[in-house]
Amino acid sequence: KDYDSAIEAYTKAITLNPSASEAYFNRGLAYYRKGQYYQAIADYDQVIILAPQDSQAYTNRGCAYYANGQYDRAIADFDQAISLDSHSSEAYYNRGDAYDQKGQYDRALADYDRAIALDPRNSKAYNNRGFTYSNKGQYDRAIADFDQAIALDPSNAIAYSNRGTVYFFKGQYDQAISNYDRAISLDPQFYKSYLLKGIACDSCGRRYEAIQAYRSYIRYALPSDIEHIQFASKRIDELGD
Repeated sequence: KDYDSAIEAYTKAITLNPSASEAYFNRGLAYYRKGQYYQAIADYDQVIILAPQDSQAYTNRGCAYYANGQYDRAIADFDQAISLDSHSSEAYYNRGDAYDQKGQYDRALADYDRAIALDPRNSKAYNNRGFTYSNKGQYDRAIADFDQAIALDPSNAIAYSNRGTVYFFKGQYDQAISNYDRAISLDPQFYKSYLLKGIACDSCGRRYEAIQAYRSYIRYALPSDIEHIQFASKRIDELGD
Protein backbone atom coordinates (compact mmCIF):
# COMPACT_ATOMS: atom_id res chain seq x y z
CA LYS A 1 0.00 0.00 0.00
CA ASP A 2 1.11 3.55 -0.69
CA TYR A 3 1.60 4.76 2.85
CA ASP A 4 3.99 7.53 1.77
CA SER A 5 1.29 9.20 -0.31
CA ALA A 6 -1.17 8.87 2.57
CA ILE A 7 1.34 10.42 4.98
CA GLU A 8 1.91 13.28 2.56
CA ALA A 9 -1.82 13.91 2.22
CA TYR A 10 -2.43 13.86 5.98
CA THR A 11 0.55 16.15 6.53
CA LYS A 12 -1.01 18.69 4.15
CA ALA A 13 -4.31 18.39 6.02
CA ILE A 14 -2.53 19.05 9.32
CA THR A 15 -0.77 22.08 7.83
CA LEU A 16 -4.14 23.48 6.80
CA ASN A 17 -5.76 22.64 10.13
CA PRO A 18 -3.35 21.90 13.02
CA SER A 19 -6.32 20.94 15.20
CA ALA A 20 -7.42 18.14 12.90
CA SER A 21 -7.14 15.18 15.28
CA GLU A 22 -8.45 12.77 12.61
CA ALA A 23 -5.54 13.68 10.30
CA TYR A 24 -3.02 13.00 13.07
CA PHE A 25 -4.82 9.73 13.85
CA ASN A 26 -4.72 8.51 10.26
CA ARG A 27 -1.13 9.63 9.69
CA GLY A 28 -0.16 7.79 12.86
CA LEU A 29 -1.82 4.66 11.50
CA ALA A 30 0.11 5.01 8.22
CA TYR A 31 3.39 5.44 10.12
CA TYR A 32 2.56 2.39 12.24
CA ARG A 33 1.90 0.23 9.17
CA LYS A 34 5.21 1.37 7.72
CA GLY A 35 6.95 0.26 10.90
CA GLN A 36 7.85 3.84 11.88
CA TYR A 37 6.71 3.47 15.46
CA TYR A 38 8.25 6.59 16.98
CA GLN A 39 6.50 8.76 14.39
CA ALA A 40 3.25 6.91 15.03
CA ILE A 41 3.59 7.50 18.77
CA ALA A 42 4.23 11.22 18.21
CA ASP A 43 1.05 11.51 16.12
CA TYR A 44 -1.06 9.66 18.67
CA ASP A 45 0.41 11.94 21.38
CA GLN A 46 -1.09 14.82 19.43
CA VAL A 47 -4.44 13.06 18.98
CA ILE A 48 -4.64 12.52 22.74
CA ILE A 49 -3.89 16.19 23.39
CA LEU A 50 -6.63 17.23 20.97
CA ALA A 51 -9.13 14.49 21.88
CA PRO A 52 -8.29 13.11 25.34
CA GLN A 53 -11.41 10.89 25.41
CA ASP A 54 -10.42 9.01 22.24
CA SER A 55 -9.96 5.47 23.55
CA GLN A 56 -8.86 4.19 20.13
CA ALA A 57 -5.94 6.64 20.11
CA TYR A 58 -4.69 5.12 23.37
CA THR A 59 -5.12 1.61 21.94
CA ASN A 60 -3.23 2.50 18.77
CA ARG A 61 -0.43 4.24 20.65
CA GLY A 62 -0.24 1.19 22.92
CA CYS A 63 0.15 -1.00 19.83
CA ALA A 64 3.01 1.22 18.63
CA TYR A 65 4.72 1.00 22.03
CA TYR A 66 4.21 -2.79 21.95
CA ALA A 67 5.73 -3.06 18.47
CA ASN A 68 8.66 -1.03 19.78
CA GLY A 69 9.19 -3.45 22.67
CA GLN A 70 8.01 -0.91 25.28
CA TYR A 71 5.58 -3.24 27.03
CA ASP A 72 5.01 -1.28 30.24
CA ARG A 73 4.10 1.85 28.30
CA ALA A 74 1.86 -0.24 26.07
CA ILE A 75 0.05 -1.67 29.09
CA ALA A 76 -0.42 1.84 30.54
CA ASP A 77 -2.07 2.95 27.30
CA PHE A 78 -4.30 -0.12 27.11
CA ASP A 79 -5.30 0.51 30.74
CA GLN A 80 -6.35 4.03 29.77
CA ALA A 81 -8.22 2.79 26.69
CA ILE A 82 -10.15 0.31 28.85
CA SER A 83 -10.95 3.00 31.42
CA LEU A 84 -12.49 5.06 28.60
CA ASP A 85 -14.22 2.12 26.90
CA SER A 86 -14.64 -0.95 29.09
CA HIS A 87 -16.19 -2.86 26.16
CA SER A 88 -13.12 -2.64 23.92
CA SER A 89 -12.25 -6.22 23.05
CA GLU A 90 -9.29 -4.88 21.07
CA ALA A 91 -7.76 -3.13 24.08
CA TYR A 92 -8.08 -6.24 26.28
CA TYR A 93 -6.65 -8.44 23.53
CA ASN A 94 -3.65 -6.17 22.98
CA ARG A 95 -3.00 -5.78 26.70
CA GLY A 96 -3.02 -9.58 26.90
CA ASP A 97 -0.29 -9.64 24.25
CA ALA A 98 1.84 -7.24 26.28
CA TYR A 99 1.40 -9.28 29.47
CA ASP A 100 2.34 -12.42 27.53
CA GLN A 101 5.55 -10.77 26.34
CA LYS A 102 6.39 -9.93 29.96
CA GLY A 103 5.81 -13.57 30.98
CA GLN A 104 2.74 -12.62 33.05
CA TYR A 105 0.70 -15.44 31.60
CA ASP A 106 -2.20 -15.48 34.05
CA ARG A 107 -2.83 -11.77 33.47
CA ALA A 108 -2.61 -12.38 29.73
CA LEU A 109 -5.16 -15.20 29.93
CA ALA A 110 -7.55 -13.04 31.96
CA ASP A 111 -7.38 -10.33 29.30
CA TYR A 112 -7.91 -12.79 26.45
CA ASP A 113 -10.88 -14.26 28.33
CA ARG A 114 -12.38 -10.79 28.60
CA ALA A 115 -11.64 -9.98 24.94
CA ILE A 116 -13.39 -13.19 23.85
CA ALA A 117 -16.36 -12.55 26.16
CA LEU A 118 -16.79 -9.13 24.54
CA ASP A 119 -16.22 -10.42 21.00
CA PRO A 120 -16.70 -14.20 20.69
CA ARG A 121 -15.66 -14.05 17.03
CA ASN A 122 -12.23 -12.57 17.77
CA SER A 123 -10.04 -15.17 16.04
CA LYS A 124 -6.83 -13.40 17.04
CA ALA A 125 -7.76 -13.51 20.72
CA TYR A 126 -8.31 -17.29 20.54
CA ASN A 127 -5.02 -17.71 18.70
CA ASN A 128 -3.05 -15.64 21.19
CA ARG A 129 -4.73 -17.23 24.21
CA GLY A 130 -3.74 -20.57 22.70
CA PHE A 131 -0.17 -19.33 22.40
CA THR A 132 -0.16 -18.33 26.07
CA TYR A 133 -1.57 -21.73 27.09
CA SER A 134 1.26 -23.26 25.08
CA ASN A 135 3.78 -21.13 26.96
CA LYS A 136 2.30 -22.52 30.19
CA GLY A 137 2.58 -26.09 28.88
CA GLN A 138 -1.21 -26.51 28.74
CA TYR A 139 -1.14 -28.05 25.28
CA ASP A 140 -4.67 -29.46 25.05
CA ARG A 141 -6.17 -26.09 25.95
CA ALA A 142 -3.85 -24.46 23.42
CA ILE A 143 -5.01 -26.81 20.66
CA ALA A 144 -8.66 -26.16 21.51
CA ASP A 145 -8.08 -22.42 21.15
CA PHE A 146 -6.21 -22.81 17.86
CA ASP A 147 -9.08 -25.01 16.63
CA GLN A 148 -11.52 -22.21 17.44
CA ALA A 149 -9.30 -19.53 15.88
CA ILE A 150 -9.20 -21.58 12.66
CA ALA A 151 -12.95 -22.24 12.75
CA LEU A 152 -13.55 -18.49 12.94
CA ASP A 153 -10.91 -17.64 10.34
CA PRO A 154 -9.88 -20.59 8.12
CA SER A 155 -7.29 -18.35 6.41
CA ASN A 156 -5.39 -17.79 9.69
CA ALA A 157 -1.97 -19.18 8.75
CA ILE A 158 -0.49 -18.20 12.11
CA ALA A 159 -3.05 -20.31 14.01
CA TYR A 160 -2.21 -23.35 11.86
CA SER A 161 1.50 -22.81 12.47
CA ASN A 162 0.97 -22.39 16.20
CA ARG A 163 -1.17 -25.51 16.37
CA GLY A 164 1.57 -27.36 14.51
CA THR A 165 4.10 -26.30 17.11
CA VAL A 166 1.94 -27.60 19.97
CA TYR A 167 1.57 -30.94 18.17
CA PHE A 168 5.37 -30.92 17.80
CA PHE A 169 5.78 -30.37 21.55
CA LYS A 170 3.43 -33.31 22.11
CA GLY A 171 5.60 -35.48 19.85
CA GLN A 172 2.84 -35.77 17.23
CA TYR A 173 5.06 -34.97 14.27
CA ASP A 174 2.70 -35.93 11.43
CA GLN A 175 0.01 -33.60 12.77
CA ALA A 176 2.62 -30.88 13.26
CA ILE A 177 3.85 -31.16 9.68
CA SER A 178 0.29 -31.23 8.31
CA ASN A 179 -0.44 -27.95 10.12
CA TYR A 180 2.77 -26.31 8.90
CA ASP A 181 1.90 -27.39 5.35
CA ARG A 182 -1.51 -25.75 5.70
CA ALA A 183 0.05 -22.55 7.04
CA ILE A 184 2.47 -22.48 4.09
CA SER A 185 -0.31 -23.09 1.55
CA LEU A 186 -2.22 -20.13 3.01
CA ASP A 187 0.84 -17.87 3.09
CA PRO A 188 3.80 -19.17 1.03
CA GLN A 189 6.03 -16.38 2.34
CA PHE A 190 5.34 -17.17 6.00
CA TYR A 191 8.98 -18.12 6.40
CA LYS A 192 8.89 -19.27 10.04
CA SER A 193 6.62 -22.17 9.09
CA TYR A 194 9.29 -23.53 6.75
CA LEU A 195 11.82 -23.60 9.58
CA LEU A 196 9.37 -25.24 11.96
CA LYS A 197 8.39 -27.81 9.33
CA GLY A 198 12.07 -28.51 8.71
CA ILE A 199 12.67 -29.15 12.41
CA ALA A 200 9.61 -31.41 12.65
CA CYS A 201 10.61 -33.42 9.57
CA ASP A 202 14.17 -33.57 10.87
CA SER A 203 12.92 -34.92 14.21
CA CYS A 204 11.02 -37.84 12.69
CA GLY A 205 13.50 -38.88 10.00
CA ARG A 206 11.80 -37.29 6.98
CA ARG A 207 15.19 -36.21 5.66
CA TYR A 208 14.32 -35.04 2.14
CA GLU A 209 11.35 -32.99 3.30
CA ALA A 210 13.46 -31.44 6.06
CA ILE A 211 16.10 -30.33 3.53
CA GLN A 212 13.47 -28.84 1.25
CA ALA A 213 11.82 -26.99 4.12
CA TYR A 214 15.15 -25.61 5.36
CA ARG A 215 15.97 -24.42 1.85
CA SER A 216 12.62 -22.67 1.55
CA TYR A 217 13.18 -21.05 4.93
CA ILE A 218 16.55 -19.68 3.80
CA ARG A 219 14.94 -18.38 0.59
CA TYR A 220 12.21 -16.41 2.40
CA ALA A 221 13.76 -15.51 5.77
CA LEU A 222 14.70 -11.97 6.65
CA PRO A 223 18.46 -11.28 6.53
CA SER A 224 18.27 -10.23 10.19
CA ASP A 225 17.27 -13.79 11.15
CA ILE A 226 20.89 -14.85 10.69
CA GLU A 227 21.08 -17.28 13.62
CA HIS A 228 18.24 -19.42 12.28
CA ILE A 229 19.53 -19.16 8.72
CA GLN A 230 22.89 -20.50 9.90
CA PHE A 231 21.12 -23.31 11.77
CA ALA A 232 19.13 -24.29 8.66
CA SER A 233 22.26 -24.18 6.47
CA LYS A 234 24.14 -26.36 8.93
CA ARG A 235 21.35 -28.94 9.03
CA ILE A 236 21.21 -29.07 5.21
CA ASP A 237 24.95 -29.80 5.16
CA GLU A 238 24.62 -32.44 7.88
CA LEU A 239 21.66 -34.15 6.26
CA GLY A 240 23.30 -34.11 2.83
CA ASP A 241 21.64 -33.79 -0.56
